[in-house]
Amino acid sequence: MVKKQKHLKQAARNWEVSKLLGERKSNYPEWVVTTVFYEAVHHVEAAFACIEGVRHSETARREKEQVSHTRWRLIKAHFNQDVQRSYYELEMASKSTRYLLDNYSDFYDSSIVGMFIDDYLKVIKTESAKLIK
Repeated sequence: MVKKQKHLKQAARNWEVSKLLGERKSNYPEWVVTTVFYEAVHHVEAAFACIEGVRHSETARREKEQVSHTRWRLIKAHFNQDVQRSYYELEMASKSTRYLLDNYSDFYDSSIVGMFIDDYLKVIKTESAKLIK
């Protein structure tokens, strides 16, 4: 089982990659959005590590359930609607930026990327920190 410290370390590494890519002024907004989403994943997993009976999405998985579905189920069970919405928005943005064939920068300019960081990621980090012991 992965400990909370490892998830927090990986979240910090993902943030470092976002900074290397240029954050809000990046020529690669699809990868900034993706690294921000994966930072969020590690913050919620660090919180899960502190919840008795959960510990990790992988270990809380039901038979034939995908880990991403388990994580979403756990987020709905243990976090408020602001976190749920923020996580959903980051996940959908990450998927759409990775799989659009072209024109992704038309959808995710610097102001949108800034919103993902300043609003959605901030909510997830703040609320996850409340559960981390």
